Amino acid sequence: MTRIQGEEDFAERHVLDALLPLELLDGLVQGREAPLLFDVGSGCGVPGVPLAIARAHWRVTLVETANRKARCLEELKPRFEGRLDVISERSELVGRDPAFRDQGDLAVARAVGSVPLVLELTLPLVRPGGAVLLYRGPIDPTEREQAARVGAQLGGGAVAQHAAILPSGAARSFLIVHKIESTPERYPRRPGVPGKRPLR
Repeated sequence: MTRIQGEEDFAERHVLDALLPLELLDGLVQGREAPLLFDVGSGCGVPGVPLAIARAHWRVTLVETANRKARCLEELKPRFEGRLDVISERSELVGRDPAFRDQGDLAVARAVGSVPLVLELTLPLVRPGGAVLLYRGPIDPTEREQAARVGAQLGGGAVAQHAAILPSGAARSFLIVHKIESTPERYPRRPGVPGKRPLR
């Protein structure tokens, strides 16, 4: 479990960390009037809630499996006047639901799991022409290679990797995978399979 010590630590590890790639995200939805962003594995609402606060014209859907956390997130909805939604369901099932599949302009995930796992959970939610942004730790070149290889199986195209530094000096990186075609029908696989048998 991540230990948070004081308000400043909370602000950096959660709020500032969530907003670090804001300029990158802006570039990915340039020209879209009300872009839809999915935050997969939202947990306590990070990064989705800080992003929704920072960009008042975005629509944000938080996907969270744990019912208790999802109920807490539901309490935030009235503050966003219809711009924030919460789905309490396994990400694998959300990605197969026609109401959500291929609907997002963006999908983000932070502290969810390996690159192959997270791409299988996020790319099905994004329309061709949209993109996925993954929050990662310090740059690991093998993650970009994984993203290109696995992303291609899920409808993904070009992959970019960007470095960032928090005020404390902690290193972060972001993987961006552009979606160029619809994800094949067989993905995402049934709940639990993407984690147990990651795509290669």
